[in-house]
Amino acid sequence: MFGMESSHFMVVMIVAVSIGGSAYMTYLKTRSDEAKARQATGGEDLRREVADLKSRVKTLERIVTDNEHQLSKEIERL
Repeated sequence: MFGMESSHFMVVMIVAVSIGGSAYMTYLKTRSDEAKARQATGGEDLRREVADLKSRVKTLERIVTDNEHQLSKEIERL
């Protein structure tokens, strides 16, 4: 029962566990790299959005603080 078949089975199991562990480690590394890439691009998107919002706030401040005459001229010009 524990003759030649048992040693072959053990070798096959060791190889299978080694390959499976290596594949799992590669999978985890890939997930980590993808998460880092998403964070990097997410930061760029947020910076772009903040710059856009600042521009909108600046325009709204100008509209609110501008006197009525200049505002109406600008609207007609557009």
